[in-house]
Amino acid sequence: MWHLMPVAGRARGVCSGLVFALGLTACEARQAPVAQAALPTVSAPAQASSAPSAVTSPASGARGDVAPSGSLTQACAPHIPTTPGPGYPTWTTSCVMPTLPAGYPLPRPPSDRPWQQGKAAVGPLSTKDPQNIAKLLAALKAYVAPAFNRYLADPTNSATRPDNFGWRKMPWLGAEDCDVDWSGSDASAGTSTGQLIPAGTLPGQRTDAGGTLQNHSITWYDPWASFAMSAVFGAPTPAVGDPTKEQMVDGSVLVKIAVLTPYPDGSDWPTVGKAPVWPVYRPPAGANTDYCQSKADFQVLKTHVLQFDIILKSSYYAPKTQWVFATWLYDPDAQGAEPLDHFTALGAMWGNDPEIPQKDFCTPTKPLQENWINPGTPAYGYQQLGWGCRLSGPIDIARRPVQFTNGSSCPTARVSACMSCHGSSEFPTTSAPEATLYPLTHGYSPFIVADPGSKDWWNWFQSRAPTAPQGDQVGTNQQNYIAFDYDMVFVSSVPISRAAAGDRTLEAKAKRINDELRVSRQVLPLAKLTPPVGSAVPPAPPPGCNCSCAPRSKH
Repeated sequence: MWHLMPVAGRARGVCSGLVFALGLTACEARQAPVAQAALPTVSAPAQASSAPSAVTSPASGARGDVAPSGSLTQACAPHIPTTPGPGYPTWTTSCVMPTLPAGYPLPRPPSDRPWQQGKAAVGPLSTKDPQNIAKLLAALKAYVAPAFNRYLADPTNSATRPDNFGWRKMPWLGAEDCDVDWSGSDASAGTSTGQLIPAGTLPGQRTDAGGTLQNHSITWYDPWASFAMSAVFGAPTPAVGDPTKEQMVDGSVLVKIAVLTPYPDGSDWPTVGKAPVWPVYRPPAGANTDYCQSKADFQVLKTHVLQFDIILKSSYYAPKTQWVFATWLYDPDAQGAEPLDHFTALGAMWGNDPEIPQKDFCTPTKPLQENWINPGTPAYGYQQLGWGCRLSGPIDIARRPVQFTNGSSCPTARVSACMSCHGSSEFPTTSAPEATLYPLTHGYSPFIVADPGSKDWWNWFQSRAPTAPQGDQVGTNQQNYIAFDYDMVFVSSVPISRAAAGDRTLEAKAKRINDELRVSRQVLPLAKLTPPVGSAVPPAPPPGCNCSCAPRSKH
């Protein structure tokens, strides 16, 4: 699950300082709105069955900060005004994206997919062959290693950034934009604020009032995934994001890196004490998150890298969803010379196993077929797995305090997973609300979860095609939505881009999305959830409320 945290609250009239290629600040754009065309008719981009032999990918070592002839320069948020202090690096976002190949969209050429070369893993993936899954994960890790090993160890050095290998960060998520409650990227490492991890959530995490932790994360798109950003935000109409062009081509790869803050007193969760250190310029966990109102609590936090995700679009390995989500965790016992050597695979997921009912929150009626958890992962990785022990990382909060429709509650319910969250990524073409990130009965407030295993619940656990939207809360009205290809980052960036260009309707939509994302990241204790109506004694928790996902050998 991507975890982007908007600012907590609204500051109308506070200009964001957003600068984009049209030459206007965000304030100027709103004072002089540009004419906006109606959203195009929904149509998924067609993809050719094979790539022309003349088309090649961008050179893996090509610098991405120099615009080649004919490149698409985009309106975006390149400037982050707040800096940690004199002489400290300030993060900037490149607004130059790769030129679209002739005939785009088209799949990535097979010759440019190193994870499918030689004695590669075969597709489709199957849990009956875990060694084959592990082989694919190892190949993907090797593919990203040249761009990310040095970067993990030195994230504020522009010479080590993945930009130098043709990778790109999503435009429009740079500077904060208070008119749409967007918190922007931190000025040191470019991360977006993530959700709180309440005291006692992770094994060995402090349980006292000062035991809260928080994550911050950053997502990178490889050269082929970046083409989707060029298509959505690029010329000839910069700043007017076209959501119908968001579908990424087969063979695209994304990387998400999540860091964990220290406790508010500056001490660390012991498990990550030796993990790579990233300086993140944000308030301590549990402090002010209304960055538009005050930056008094800002400081350079000594965070540690906890989670490393690689997401591959592949119809070969995942014919149903066309996506493979894979997660690695920092492993204090792992050995190796490079930073990525110290991250052990938690598992992979390429579908939601919609045909397999559950006995409780952890026990499917038969083994999952589209989800594999590594039995050799660090023990803390099993703690936060999702429904039926589906893949979910520690910072993804698939396990949380929830209340159900009958008034019963569970402090540790497993109610989500990587692909169930990302399957809700969509763009409404009408005033219809977006689907929530969790299987909730209505919206985020009150936070009431649908009955596990019910029709509404299963709406979040389908193995949909990337062009198939989830629809509304009960899975209907799909015709009013554009599927965002299992990508949560576009969910914020498209409305933000159009709002900055003067689209007041999209401004309101962007604010609603960001407010809802903020609420979704909050993990409220049960005492603050809506109490049962007309019940003196709350119903008993559902079966398996506190069940364990640890392998038997780990008990």
